[in-house]
Amino acid sequence: MSKRAPLSRRVAVKKALGPGMHAGTVELESGGSYRVALAAGGHVRAHLEKGLSVRFVETCMKTGQKVLLLDTPRGPEILGALHAPRELPGGEEESVELKGKTIRLRATDEVQIQVGKSTLRLDKTGAARLEGRKLVLDIASLIRMLSARVELP
Repeated sequence: MSKRAPLSRRVAVKKALGPGMHAGTVELESGGSYRVALAAGGHVRAHLEKGLSVRFVETCMKTGQKVLLLDTPRGPEILGALHAPRELPGGEEESVELKGKTIRLRATDEVQIQVGKSTLRLDKTGAARLEGRKLVLDIASLIRMLSARVELP
């Protein structure tokens, strides 16, 4: 899903950046390299530093996120982004998966998980609320409820 500029919109591209790190915005991909608009002005064609994924750079392109560049013996390379996006990669049509031995979410007021008409809410007072149309519990062994009071309508 890369953008390509028509021949009439081609711009002059620098061959080298000069000393130091440089900030820029990725504008389009062409033949495995990327045209980057430099914050200081001008454009440069850059390659990805080993370890960066094409998906990462495409996300930077979509969001306009600034990237860091450095001159290397291969030419200008994109090293990474200046800050992390506020959202996880992916969109409404993509799945996002978190993997780890422990996944911890922290919030000062509330955590909500919503899927369609179902919601799980955890708030800072210690209240947990599960809302939905139907609840199914498939438990192979034991359900233990510890409470001062249980109400069932």
